[in-house]
Amino acid sequence: HFPVQEAVCIEGDFRMIDMLRGPIAREVGFDSLADDRVKLLSVAPELALMASDNSFDVILSSPSPSSLVAGGASFTREFYQRASGRLASRGIFCQRFECLDYGPQPLRLIVQAMRQAFREVIAVKAGPGEMLLMATNSESVFIPDDLPS
Repeated sequence: HFPVQEAVCIEGDFRMIDMLRGPIAREVGFDSLADDRVKLLSVAPELALMASDNSFDVILSSPSPSSLVAGGASFTREFYQRASGRLASRGIFCQRFECLDYGPQPLRLIVQAMRQAFREVIAVKAGPGEMLLMATNSESVFIPDDLPS
């Protein structure tokens, strides 16, 4: 009923792209990046959000673990503000967050940064040590007004 009309894949690590087009494509029997609806940008996601003027219904962010310096740029207020500015009306931003046992303060700081950029923010535990941080600029996206009825 709601076919995907376009998917923009942004990946800054060319090794991941090579793996997807090589061994993974051979294993599953097709190259998912060869679909006409897929647009591949080989650039760091943080930079792509700065350069793009597109708006998206869904933005999925899967940065390096929060414990690694490499993922740090994806957990900043500036990154979230750029992502917020690229969301379409009722669009959803979703970011994977790997939680290590370093207490609640890092998660608090990230959620605080997200709340400065988005109207609504929720966190969902996806499994042991993993959370999905979701955000939107519209009301009633996560909890619809008609939920009680």
